[in-house]
Amino acid sequence: LLFLLAFAVIIAVQLIPLPPLVWQARPGMEELIAISRLAGTLDVWRPLSLDPMATLNSLMSLLVPLAAILCYPLLSDQQRSAFPYILLAVAAFSIAVAGLQVGGANQLYYYRIINKGVATGIMANRNHQAMLLASSIPAIAAVLLNRSRGSLIDSRDLLFAGLTLVVVIGMVVATGSRAGLLLVLVVVGLSGYVLSPAFARSAGRNGGPEGSRWRNVLAGTGLAAVFVLIIAAMGGGMNSFSRLGEVEVGGDQRVEVIPQLIELVQKFFPFGSGFGSFPWVFQIIEPDNQLNTAYFNNAHNDFAQIIIEGGVLGAALVVFALFIGAKGVWRLIATPRNGSRGVSGRDRSLILVGVGLFLATAIASLFDYPLRTPVVAGLAALAGCILCDWRLNAGPARHDVAR
Repeated sequence: LLFLLAFAVIIAVQLIPLPPLVWQARPGMEELIAISRLAGTLDVWRPLSLDPMATLNSLMSLLVPLAAILCYPLLSDQQRSAFPYILLAVAAFSIAVAGLQVGGANQLYYYRIINKGVATGIMANRNHQAMLLASSIPAIAAVLLNRSRGSLIDSRDLLFAGLTLVVVIGMVVATGSRAGLLLVLVVVGLSGYVLSPAFARSAGRNGGPEGSRWRNVLAGTGLAAVFVLIIAAMGGGMNSFSRLGEVEVGGDQRVEVIPQLIELVQKFFPFGSGFGSFPWVFQIIEPDNQLNTAYFNNAHNDFAQIIIEGGVLGAALVVFALFIGAKGVWRLIATPRNGSRGVSGRDRSLILVGVGLFLATAIASLFDYPLRTPVVAGLAALAGCILCDWRLNAGPARHDVAR
């Protein structure tokens, strides 16, 4: 909550009108001062933000994560444990919408600017959809961990989780998102690490008929995975692989503009250009050889954009957020996985979902701007609450009771 309030204060300060001499003394104002001199408006009081309406919109966009943070303390332990199921429900709804979109339901493309013809679901582009779906994979593992209650994994639960995982990965492939493939590798590895002790116990103790069922489930899930990937390939979903070597606007150009992003950081540091102002300030230094019919609505690197728009205070927010996330990752990895001490199974599953969301969001933010969508902002706020919840990591192990 304090993090979000600090964010809101920084944005609000950028909207306060400043005296002309103060406004003109800021770094990076040379072009704007020249324009104001020609227009005869040098004596006008202006806010720090170079696009006040966009900055006001950024401030209002914090209402969604604020609502999520304010609701979190009101939830009981049982309600908090439902978070993985909620995340899976959001992903399932987005998958259903994506399926209808691919089937020709163009009216389900909700946004004015969107990747039409791509399975974007409730999101506006393929990368955001892939990030949302990838972040649901740790939720699958969390449900499996909860139902095992820290002991053996039932073959029926494994079958359901395996088929769900296959569908999610298939839909990530269907988006054609290259970043989505990387996210899947990361969250599958994380989930496998957390579940590996339960898998080992189950595989070691499930002899006889139950062991045979386990083998059948693994074989069936593997065949289902092959089938889903073939369907995705037939539907053009293998674009995510074929696009790995492609050059396209918004793809490789993200690498080409890195020098301009660095220039903008230096130009407006330490005060920043104002949150939401990136599309306009980028045009000030955009090279002529990069002009085309497309335009950069965002930096496609949220860490750089926050520093450009927020200056040194924006950089401090980025560092603090990464510190909280890294602490959560360490808590998940460093605590014992055998349930003998440390966090309980239910707590561990919640932390897994929080860490999975953090990693997916952080990695995706290197290539895109997922946190600027209300859905991801709300989910990330809940993940932040989980990672900051000291009760999930306090005292000796609490053995889960059967529900």
